[in-house]
Amino acid sequence: MENWRRQGIFFPLLLIAAGVLLFLNNLGRLPGTSWDMVLRLWPLLLIVAGLDSFWRGRGFAGATVITGLGVIFLMGNLGYISISSLSLILRLWPLVLVAVGLDIILGHQKPWSQLLGVLIGLAITAAVFMLVVSTPFTPSLATQAVNLSMNDASTAKGSIGMPVGRLVLSGGAPGSSLLNGSVVTNGNESLIKDVTSYGGLTNFRLESRGYTGFMPFSSGSTEEEWKLQLNPAPTYSLDLKLAVGEQLINLSGLKVSDFTSQLAVGKAQIILPAEGPLTGRVQMAIGQVVISVPRGAPVQIRLERALTTTSQPSDFTVNGRVISSPAYTAGSGIELTINQAIGSIIVEYAQ
Repeated sequence: MENWRRQGIFFPLLLIAAGVLLFLNNLGRLPGTSWDMVLRLWPLLLIVAGLDSFWRGRGFAGATVITGLGVIFLMGNLGYISISSLSLILRLWPLVLVAVGLDIILGHQKPWSQLLGVLIGLAITAAVFMLVVSTPFTPSLATQAVNLSMNDASTAKGSIGMPVGRLVLSGGAPGSSLLNGSVVTNGNESLIKDVTSYGGLTNFRLESRGYTGFMPFSSGSTEEEWKLQLNPAPTYSLDLKLAVGEQLINLSGLKVSDFTSQLAVGKAQIILPAEGPLTGRVQMAIGQVVISVPRGAPVQIRLERALTTTSQPSDFTVNGRVISSPAYTAGSGIELTINQAIGSIIVEYAQ
């Protein structure tokens, strides 16, 4: 009985849950909206992991902090506090190292060390919660205007990269500008802006460097956001990179020959143009991909996925892992590849 009680419960429960989800996904019985719930409730994994540590009698300070952070992250996802769980992770993850160090110092064999570990863990969790709900610090954020010259470009190859936040990209830049808009960065970052032209080809780069992830607490309304517009005249090849956050890429009204959208964790929404030719690739580890298709647009989407659910309009054709719009014919139109490990892929008609 004693040996049985020391066995952990976290990984068995995780394996059971993953097996159920994979089974339902293979049967096509897991709708895309189910992943919205999964993405909201993932902090329950931290809570279970903390309780598992209590169960095994290992690391009481760490177990208390992990459980407490799981509760705070869950409150952020459910809207009870004004900062998202992703933003909290980027700020609070060093506390796990602190808790593990305390467990090493205190040990876990004696009752007094267990009680002291729990009390210290509760104190850390309470302090974090008070900081989150009171937001006592002013975030060190700066807004910069961006304006890259056209230089008579007929074609343009561009790279846009930001570490964390929200990237909004669309057409609408005035005639003298290849790209303009505004970016919000924190005090640790520097903005790299490069433009080079060779004849009718312009290469441009807009990237953030020096992000540390240790920003003061702030509400979601003051998080980093880049709002950018491209000139509709040139033909573009785009490489868009974001580590954690949201991409809203509106390609309608633009001439884009190819693009790559890379996102580790978050949401990517791509609004496609009405016609091609266009090739694109969306790469995501965990999150949601939404592809908005204009009615009548010839679109084919190839899926490279693992634990991923998909949904599409009823008049689209599904052949294995290939989804095609009614207007698509082989070798023409818009061809996309979506590579995703965990999450949901939603194909919908553009509003």
